[in-house]
Amino acid sequence: MTIYDRITQELKRQNKTRKDLSHGTNISYNTLTSLFQRQSMNMKMDTAKLIANYLNVTMDWLLLGDEGIQQTSDSMESALIKIFKKLALKGKTKLMVYAYDLEQAELAEKNE
Repeated sequence: MTIYDRITQELKRQNKTRKDLSHGTNISYNTLTSLFQRQSMNMKMDTAKLIANYLNVTMDWLLLGDEGIQQTSDSMESALIKIFKKLALKGKTKLMVYAYDLEQAELAEKNE
């Protein structure tokens, strides 16, 4: 799935059109139409950010899709494990406390 497929999918999900996207981002309708027709792989980062913000999606999802997010998540997890293994017990304990606090904060946000 391309970035354009994800944009189209999200527009449909939100019952919005490319015209809505154009008005909401101040990207000209002609520019959007041109990007979609050419399926350009050279979309400016600022343009992608405007679209992601308008659609209320992450840049990771917009640019990479679920597959890319999983790969990013896996590499982050791998890096975190490497760091964890190098820490002394005191550092590991601090990291675990922080992780539990972060988990609780995220759960609280979801329940709001």
